[in-house]
Amino acid sequence: MQTNHLINFTINRSIKLALLFAALYCLAIWATWVITTNIAVKIGLAIMIIISGYYICYLKCFLHTGNSIIKCDLQNDGIWILTNKVGKQYQMHLCNNSVVWRELIILNFRSITNRKKRSIMLCRDSLDRQIWRKLRVLLFSNNF
Repeated sequence: MQTNHLINFTINRSIKLALLFAALYCLAIWATWVITTNIAVKIGLAIMIIISGYYICYLKCFLHTGNSIIKCDLQNDGIWILTNKVGKQYQMHLCNNSVVWRELIILNFRSITNRKKRSIMLCRDSLDRQIWRKLRVLLFSNNF
C-alpha cells in the first residue's frame, strides 16, 4: 500500500525557541537602555519590546494560539499541507530560502492559491527525534 505523503508531523511547544526569543528581547531591552539617553524614550521602547516579546514568545511560539501552524504534511507531489490550530488547511510550496541548521529549521512557504507567505520555526525539541532527523535529511537531499 502506497502512502500519499513523504513526511507528516505535528509541531510541539518548543521551550528552546521561547527561550531564544526571550533572550533576544532581553538583549533588545538592554541595547535600548544603553543607547538612548532620554528616560521617556527608554521606558517607551522597553514597554513596546516587552509587549511584542509577550506576543511573539508566549502566545505564538509557546501556546500555538490563533492562526499558528501545528501540523505539516509533505505530499508525494511536493505540496505541503499546513494545518493551523482551528483546523484550516493551506496548500503551500516550500521556498528555496528555507534554513536548515543543526538546532533550528526555518521553513518558508508560499501559498499555491494566493501567493501569501508563511514561515515556521522549528527547534529540535519541537519534533520527535526521528522526525527531526528525517526532515533534515529530506531537506538536504531533495532540496525541496
